[in-house]
Amino acid sequence: MSDDFESLGLSSNIIEGCTRNGYNRPYRLHQDVIPGILSGRDVVVLAPSCSARILSFVAPLLDKLNRQPSINSIRALILTPTKDLALEIVKIVRVVAQFTGLRIGLLVGDNKTESLFEELTLQNPDVMIATPDNLKGHLSHVKDMLLHNVECIVLYEVDCLLSLGFAKHLRQILFHINQKHQTLLFVKEIPHEIPPALVYFFKSVTQDPAIVRHHSQIRSTLKLIFFTLSEEEKSAAVLYLINERIRCDEKTLLFVPTEDHAEFLKLMFMDKGIEPSICYRNMDRDERILEVSRFKEGKSMLLITTDVAYQIMITPLADNVISWDFPTPKRFLFRVMKTAMHGPGTAYSFVTREDIPYVLNFRFFLLEELTAAPAPTEEQIMRDADMLEVVSEIDQANARAGDILYGRLPPIKADIYADIVRKLLDASPELKSMVLQQ
Repeated sequence: MSDDFESLGLSSNIIEGCTRNGYNRPYRLHQDVIPGILSGRDVVVLAPSCSARILSFVAPLLDKLNRQPSINSIRALILTPTKDLALEIVKIVRVVAQFTGLRIGLLVGDNKTESLFEELTLQNPDVMIATPDNLKGHLSHVKDMLLHNVECIVLYEVDCLLSLGFAKHLRQILFHINQKHQTLLFVKEIPHEIPPALVYFFKSVTQDPAIVRHHSQIRSTLKLIFFTLSEEEKSAAVLYLINERIRCDEKTLLFVPTEDHAEFLKLMFMDKGIEPSICYRNMDRDERILEVSRFKEGKSMLLITTDVAYQIMITPLADNVISWDFPTPKRFLFRVMKTAMHGPGTAYSFVTREDIPYVLNFRFFLLEELTAAPAPTEEQIMRDADMLEVVSEIDQANARAGDILYGRLPPIKADIYADIVRKLLDASPELKSMVLQQ
């Protein structure tokens, strides 16, 4: 396998752009995808959504375009299902393209952040990034905007494009494109079997494609710790983890089921002097982007989010993940895919009695054993009670990468933090009212 971008066939100015994006060497996904795209072959990629996946097509696509003279016409078209994805992609494209002279256009509707791209959009840039509905509408009103010179089209998260009803738009757009072009399809979900409708679409828009399938696997640097507890103990447990088990220089994602949970936990942490970022779907879009940016830039070390909101953002890097409710195996993998990428990390999951069947299902999904952590003995409790240093085996697992354990919180710590939560609720009528509303 190739250890650097140069051996994959990328030119130096594109490699410099990759470095500016934070990639000093290729991931396995890059090694599997980039050569196929550079060869001109159609490619279908089934891999989790992340910035690494975006780079896997952006780098070779820009490299191919940069090797040819510009013709004042759109030569590459990237279609995404949502405005947020388009904005994330254009950021990466601009960084990679900064040493090439290639012109980048963005077409996703009216937004103040897009005004910088307006002139390029009207001048037929080399690369156009758009949502299908906006591109289709623009084609109807701007006669000078032509697609007959498009050499490559990227359908990013094509399964989402189809599920959102864009199939008709896509076929109308493809009708305007030169028959001889390269097609790159990126699938968001990774089913065990590709649905027949998706297979039919693949066959209709590609010719003998290379298929790259990357299942998310649990990294050896990621520790999995499952805390068995009651619903009422979760607030104390998460406060304990953030205060004592997770270092202040580590970034943590906390997944909660609803926006009410997010607002409640934000207020609880703020009462303890911790200011987290929060993100849920019904937030104002600009506010959501600002909150996630604070987390990415390290201005906040804790991001409280829902799964729905997390699905529409480009996943940020994190050292730890906390799951308030136990997820399905696929959702769990989606949550942890950007965790422990550059060193040890931990995925904490809260497991109630009702969740036990799902934990067993998760064990079969991973094909790994879940080890029960022994509770501290009565002798340990009596010996160390005064120093409050009693910890269970599950707590000690923080020091061992690759452990997969389940057990309870250290009993004395559980009591201490339960008391802290009670005092917070008694001192804050607003916090107490939010508990009653959940």
